[in-house]
Amino acid sequence: MVEKIARREGLGDILADGPVRAADHIGKGAEKFIVHVKGMPLPMHDHRSAFGYALQYAVGSAGPAHEGGPGGIELAGVMPRFAINGKAAAVKSGQEVRCFVNTLGICVFGTVGVPFAKIVETTSAATGLNLSEAEARKAALRLINLRRAFNIRHGLVPEDDTLPNVTPCNH
Repeated sequence: MVEKIARREGLGDILADGPVRAADHIGKGAEKFIVHVKGMPLPMHDHRSAFGYALQYAVGSAGPAHEGGPGGIELAGVMPRFAINGKAAAVKSGQEVRCFVNTLGICVFGTVGVPFAKIVETTSAATGLNLSEAEARKAALRLINLRRAFNIRHGLVPEDDTLPNVTPCNH
């Protein structure tokens, strides 16, 4: 099927434009069965496996992407996966850290487990900028807000910050 999608052959031609357009083409209520956020299919992790992932997928500017959040510490058992306390703050903090690291043009996997303060300190040493952790977070938050403004300008509304209508898992 991947080859058919790449070549836009048969059903692949319909699926090549993503889940929302495919459901529109199929009609007959197909939109109730697609799993997407902001028109994009979900990546590797099922949002029902950890509430932090779910929140990140719902509010992330790129749709269901790993833009930050507590996913790793949830899946590692450091933060309870199915609790809601602290998740909003963890998603916000995770988005700031990931956004800052992304602006450096380095692979985020190279920073896994590295305290954010050390990333900022290293960035300051490498660039000559005298950044504090608070300044780095503020710059990242500005970029996050800019992405949000871009999305709004292109038609996304707060109601798009939601998750697919799928049956929740039992936990």
